[in-house]
Amino acid sequence: MDELQPGKYIVAVSGGVDSMVLLHLLLQRPELQLVVAHANHGMRPDANQDEALVRDFAAAHNLPFYSAKLNLGKSASEATARTARYNFLQQCSKKVNAQGIVLAHHQDDLIETAILAIMRGTGWRGLAPFVGNTQFVRPLLKMPKHQLIGYARKHNVPWREDSTNTNQAYTRNYIRHTLMPMLDQKSSTWQDSFLQHIRNQKEKRGKLEKELTKWLDEHVQYNNTRAMLRRYQIIMLPQPVAYELMQQLFRVHTGHSFERHIAEAAILFAKTAKPQKVMQLNGNWQLRAESANVIVEPR
Repeated sequence: MDELQPGKYIVAVSGGVDSMVLLHLLLQRPELQLVVAHANHGMRPDANQDEALVRDFAAAHNLPFYSAKLNLGKSASEATARTARYNFLQQCSKKVNAQGIVLAHHQDDLIETAILAIMRGTGWRGLAPFVGNTQFVRPLLKMPKHQLIGYARKHNVPWREDSTNTNQAYTRNYIRHTLMPMLDQKSSTWQDSFLQHIRNQKEKRGKLEKELTKWLDEHVQYNNTRAMLRRYQIIMLPQPVAYELMQQLFRVHTGHSFERHIAEAAILFAKTAKPQKVMQLNGNWQLRAESANVIVEPR
């Protein structure tokens, strides 16, 4: 919890044991102004009960409470739910002028996310998850799940169990309930080794992104919602370097990176597009070519 400086924070609370323990721990820090935010995805019949638990707990501790019914439906993917949830949290943060959003990801989540990234064919960044957006704070990453459950029981912290957590149709649940126990049987130290690998990748990622940001500061011109880069600078770079710089530009300017095929297409566009040509990046952002420059701007 030491990384949280005094100030106002949005705390994302689902009603599960992880986020309820997080909120209980944060309540021990009187210098923090806490605002509770709950996203009701509408993916389970009992979702309203989760919302009621969080609302009542916030009221019992005189904490401001925000909620949103996202109505995603039971067939929505994990990625869709996460995007909708994060959009809601960022809206809450902007509304109350918070200096950060506190999330309840813990050590088991860190391992599961890295394994999931490997299964999906990640690049090296996938081995250092939960890095890159300083708006989100994750103070529980060194705590395993069993410690959170033990804390909740010791301090009588209420929580609700997500009824979908045992459904192994979700890949993350398969990793949690089948793959990781199998690995535990094969080796009692694999988690420690894997976590050390994640920490090493996180350190390398931090150093690289610092250098990439420094390069962008020297070569990119920012003007409100536009970011302009000289096209010859992309042309002169080796493809792997150009890819990392393009993704870092997207992260810095738009708030997130794009899928690999989009970033690679953006590099080709920067090198070859005729002036005034436009490439759509997503529903909100586009690239526009000038004779000497390429510009990242809102659509």
